[in-house]
Amino acid sequence: MSAGNRVQDRALVRALSSALINRVSILNVRVDVQEWLDWATANGVRADVLNFISYMPDALMRPVPAEPQPFSTPRAWTLLSRGLDLAEAAGILTRQLRRALAFGRVSAEDAAVYCALAEESIQRMQPLTHYIEHPSSLPTGDAARWFILNCIRQHVRDGRLQGVAPDTVNRFLAGLPPEHQLTLIADLVGHWSELGADPAMLALLKQVAHL
Repeated sequence: MSAGNRVQDRALVRALSSALINRVSILNVRVDVQEWLDWATANGVRADVLNFISYMPDALMRPVPAEPQPFSTPRAWTLLSRGLDLAEAAGILTRQLRRALAFGRVSAEDAAVYCALAEESIQRMQPLTHYIEHPSSLPTGDAARWFILNCIRQHVRDGRLQGVAPDTVNRFLAGLPPEHQLTLIADLVGHWSELGADPAMLALLKQVAHL
């Protein structure tokens, strides 16, 4: 048995010869977010990291960048968690050190959002359906609110926001400022329509177009 990387992983790999390929069974291992979350919970990964990945599962594994720089993988998140724990135990974890550790381990876009949320106490966040049912409970901090709304948008885009009554969806959208509604709906009108959000979208159109 042998383990290796794919050519597209850019990890100093060499292509297998046709003779070897014909003599072995090749299994491609994929990242399973829930499996990693279960493992990470059992192995002491920080709660703020677990919450971040549960809200933004795409951040667990990012494509390998063309240039050599940190990028998000299950290993990188685990090592970041351990580094933060060590700094916290030593009493030296500051905003600046958190950002240095995060940007040195995971993809820059993930590090920026993670740090902003960690500074706004991501551990107090609720499941996404809670915010849809109770829009007044959305975080007041800009970073946390943007993060929640972006996650809701991704769930709608991917067809993962199911089981929510149309009245609840319309009430949620109507309870947001117009700029937030536009952010959520942009390029996803059809998806929101499938969820029964036509009344809220029509009301928004009338408001922004002054009809």
